Amino acid sequence: MKKTILIIFTFIYLFSTLVFTSTAANEVQLSINDITVNAGDSFTIDVMISDNSDLAGAVIDIKYNNEYFTFLEGTVGGIVSEAAQTDIRNIESSSCVRFTYMSSDETVTSSGILFSIKFLATDNAKGDSPFDLKIDYPADFVNSDSEKILYSLDSAKVTVKNYAIEESVVSEDKNESAIENSIQLENSETAENETESLTAESKTESSQSSDNNKTRIIVTVVCACLVLILLILLFQVIFKDRKRGEMK
Repeated sequence: MKKTILIIFTFIYLFSTLVFTSTAANEVQLSINDITVNAGDSFTIDVMISDNSDLAGAVIDIKYNNEYFTFLEGTVGGIVSEAAQTDIRNIESSSCVRFTYMSSDETVTSSGILFSIKFLATDNAKGDSPFDLKIDYPADFVNSDSEKILYSLDSAKVTVKNYAIEESVVSEDKNESAIENSIQLENSETAENETESLTAESKTESSQSSDNNKTRIIVTVVCACLVLILLILLFQVIFKDRKRGEMK
């Protein structure tokens, strides 16, 4: 009887450990680094993927300010197989660049640059502008078994400097006044952009956290049901052993 009880509780422990470990280990990290550029310069944003072992499909957007930045081109990272179906296009009406990826044979199994986007900072670009990573179609972010992959997003900002050069040709008094106005305007716009960026990041994290919580709740309920079933079986074994003892 003691051996039977030990086997049942060992099974419960191993099953719970495996389920929770696999749930936590499958979260993929997507990130962009902050960049500082000059107005009129081109620059490249790299979208990095880490903690990844099997990515077979994804639709990823980068939201940006199309009044300050112009999309030039997109390139696929070296970790993506040439046989994979990929597409990088600018969606002007939504102010975003969309990366679409699908591969049924050679999936992305390592960390590195998933794709890169080249932009031009226009002459009127200024201050800090958020570049937000978005996944509007979580059902398409899957592994080779078409299973939904958990993910987290780390967006960034692009800071444009040297945008008040033209005002240096103005007289000294006017130039000082213009610089003061420019600094005040920059501080105001920086505060607004930071607030918008924090709000967007908060919504993204809240959405992802909600998905993760739902998954953990489902796993917990399944484990609880299995534990209940095993406990019922355990009590049946104990009852039968007692009945046999009374009969003897």
